[in-house]
Amino acid sequence: MESSRLCAAILILSGGLACLVAVTLPQAESGSPGGGQRNEDSVLEYLAPALSSAGEGARLYYRTECDMRKSKRWDPVPFPRVEVQAPSKGVKGLAGVRAMFQKNRDVVVTEGPSGIIRIRIGNVLGRILQTKIRRLTLGFLEQHFPEWTIYRIGRARGLKAAMRRLHTEAAPFSPPLESVRVIRGAPHLPSVMRNVTPEQVLDLTVEKFKGIAIYGECTESSGRRLYRLDYVELPRGRDLESNGSGRR
Repeated sequence: MESSRLCAAILILSGGLACLVAVTLPQAESGSPGGGQRNEDSVLEYLAPALSSAGEGARLYYRTECDMRKSKRWDPVPFPRVEVQAPSKGVKGLAGVRAMFQKNRDVVVTEGPSGIIRIRIGNVLGRILQTKIRRLTLGFLEQHFPEWTIYRIGRARGLKAAMRRLHTEAAPFSPPLESVRVIRGAPHLPSVMRNVTPEQVLDLTVEKFKGIAIYGECTESSGRRLYRLDYVELPRGRDLESNGSGRR
């Protein structure tokens, strides 16, 4: 279901655009947060403020062991346990992030030409991220809200064929339901992108919105691969104001 069909109304309100949405989407597995979520939260507790204070975004990649439990309280691509520490006072940006992970030999922190900090935990392959998408069309929510951009990437034409070829499946992901007001001139993605990869779309999303795009992968004993895409907003004032949204 495309988000361009989800807007019940778009009105001019106080110089902004309002899009009221009430839809039902496939939900991720429910249950209490597991160790993977706690590991991720402990990293974000330090990483988010370090990036926010520097006005920078990040790409966070990790490789882990698949969660093989067959109950609803599972995390198919759990976040690995890493040791993090707060950077010294006044140290932020790339230097601050490197200081956070300096006790981990399997964590590599670099910075791309557009200023995006890249954090790799483990030997990440990321083959699905190199899939060529001939045409990616973004609706209203997908242009303005990174969580919806993530949702659209996962349903791009050509990605399913690539998943079959790579024996890969996507972990469940549901963007938040939104009641939003978007200020004119706020950051947004183009409505159409041609000949792009998920990697490139994620980079552009982080560059525009200065959040954290997360990619995780694991391989089951059967050889089947799983991957996960997610996005985390940083704690700062935004031009996009949202009611009832936030991290799932």
